[in-house]
Amino acid sequence: MLGDYGTAVDYARQVGPARIVMPERRARYWEDTALALHGRRRPQATFQALLAVERDAPQEVRYRPWAQQLTAELLGRDSRNLPGVREFASRIGLI
Repeated sequence: MLGDYGTAVDYARQVGPARIVMPERRARYWEDTALALHGRRRPQATFQALLAVERDAPQEVRYRPWAQQLTAELLGRDSRNLPGVREFASRIGLI
């Protein structure tokens, strides 16, 4: 919501992603959620949202700059506290 990550995260919690039928739209939901969580400095939740995008639409994390950049930031700051983030980065071709 225009830079208000807290409000965006609150809105995201109100949506049931399982009710979003189209995988591309569900991936967009997870993308927006991941970016908002990252803005709130919640690396574990951000990484979980990235994994959800990968489950629904793997091409979205493999080929989109937003996912590459977000993953690079998680690797740079929080990789010790995020088990599996290096493997994820490898899967999406970042390392």
